[in-house]
Amino acid sequence: MFYSTGRFLMGIVTVGLVLVISVQIMMGFEQTRDYLRWAEGRLGIIDQPEAQQVSSVISEDSVTIKLLNSGDYPDVRVLLNNESAYYFETEYVQIPVWDGDLLILDTRGINEALWFEVIDFSPNVSSIKRGQQFRLKNEMEVIEVIVEQGNRF
Repeated sequence: MFYSTGRFLMGIVTVGLVLVISVQIMMGFEQTRDYLRWAEGRLGIIDQPEAQQVSSVISEDSVTIKLLNSGDYPDVRVLLNNESAYYFETEYVQIPVWDGDLLILDTRGINEALWFEVIDFSPNVSSIKRGQQFRLKNEMEVIEVIVEQGNRF
């Protein structure tokens, strides 16, 4: 009886040790750490108590992107800094931006070529052009946003 209980406990300890070592190895990869940061952001987990005290500031600048293809594409999204997702519920999506933001057009999982066009943006945004188009098929496109600070108060 004690032999089988001891064997059972050793099995649990062995499995636990293998899991701990596996997690430690996985944490050595940058991709795993990025995924965990992304997952924490999606779940609303905040480790830093001082971050909860910061009031939200609304951006004055924005970029408007139009999906040129006709049809319904609910899986097409625009990621802002690989966190917030904006979906094309209509053919347009307007995204508030700050200097240095990354807009990521994400069409992964869609095997049809989709066309996007930048149709409007705030006067302070200088890194993109009105009418600029992007063609994507089951891929992602990164657009860096540069906001000129000269016109600010």
